[in-house]
Amino acid sequence: MSGNCYQYCFTAAMQEIDAAGVMFFGHLLNRAHLAYESFMSEIGFSLAELLERSRYQLPLVHCEADFLQPIHHGNLVTIEVQLERLGKTSFTLGYRFIGQAGSLLARVRTVHCRIAARGDVPLPLEAPMRAALTPYQVDE
Repeated sequence: MSGNCYQYCFTAAMQEIDAAGVMFFGHLLNRAHLAYESFMSEIGFSLAELLERSRYQLPLVHCEADFLQPIHHGNLVTIEVQLERLGKTSFTLGYRFIGQAGSLLARVRTVHCRIAARGDVPLPLEAPMRAALTPYQVDE
């Protein structure tokens, strides 16, 4: 990824590690979601506020992950978040999990769709959200 990215750091906690001594796959997705929540707050679209106002929702409609190197208890990891695609009603975020030595540990991709608060009808992304996301777009 190149271009602007949002960075979210964490230390792998003991409860995230499985019997094999590495981060359990579900916790990788949880960490990506925590980075997503933090990113959205940073750009002015707090998920807590969106849910409280109930105007619309941004559910996850797709996710995928590539596990490239193990993450162990106590590892300091930086997640780099960037916008990979901006559609009419949805956006795709890419997450790169980077270790202390700069090695790529994992990649996650999530797709979020804007829908009506009381239903499942896709809605166009509003101009303010599009403008807030655009600076984080991956350079082509």
